Formats: sequence, C-alpha cells, structure tokens
Amino acid sequence: MRRLLVIAPFVLFIAIASTAWARDAEHSASTSHRASCPAGLPTSTYAPDSLVKAARQQLPRLYAGLMDGGQPVPINPKTYEIIGIVRLLGPPVPAFVAPLRKEALKVCPSRVVDRSWAVSVDLARVQLPASHRVLFASQTRSGWVFWYHS
Repeated sequence: MRRLLVIAPFVLFIAIASTAWARDAEHSASTSHRASCPAGLPTSTYAPDSLVKAARQQLPRLYAGLMDGGQPVPINPKTYEIIGIVRLLGPPVPAFVAPLRKEALKVCPSRVVDRSWAVSVDLARVQLPASHRVLFASQTRSGWVFWYHS
C-alpha cells in the first residue's frame, strides 16, 4: 500500500507533464524557454528541499509577463502549486521518469540530464491545458539553474 502512495503522485506528474509537452508541440520553439545546459553537480539527499525553495524563488522571474486572456497572470505562492519533483538520473530509468528524461535529452546531453530534476507546476490562474508546466533544473556551484521551462 505504501508503494502505491509513493508511485501515484508520479503517475499524476507524468500525466500533467505530458499535457504540457503536447501543448508545447503545437506551438513554435519560441514558446518554450531554454537556458544553456549547465555543468550540474551531483545532487545530495537534501536536493529536493533546496530545489523546491529555489523553484519558489525563481518562478516569478521565469514566468514574468505571462498573459492569459489578455490579462497578466500574477505568479506568487497563491497562484501556483508545485505538484511534484523527480530526479532524471538514468539508467535504469523507472517507467514514470522515462518521458521526462526523453524530453530533457532533446534539450541537453545525458551528462547534464543525469544530474537534473524535473519540477511539475500548476499555474492556477491560467486556463487549461496551459496551466500545467514543467521545468528542468540542475544544481550548480552558484545554486539551482532552471535550464528549461514550458
């Protein structure tokens, strides 16, 4: 039963991430935002805590200027929810991580993806399916770098 409770959020995470990728595929490459591939550090067991903290700090900057229905969308803790995070390390790659890793490998090489994490975010004030977003991040000497966000 405990295993089901751990796996279920990741299945939801993949479903949401797939929706975001399908939406991105309909638009040109200019609608997604990519940074250069960072030289990530090996992550520690405390990485998830620091990653969530960094995501909360950087989300307003990453989505600055986001519009929905011609209106600006405020990005603050009341208008988004971090649904889940997962490490992209492989191989072997668990089935629920494979689609995320595949998308990340389209942007950066495996040496970067192996040291990266995926973050699923729901922007509550944006209409579906655009509300489901995915970010890829790596921890560097200067902190977390979000090298892709949909």
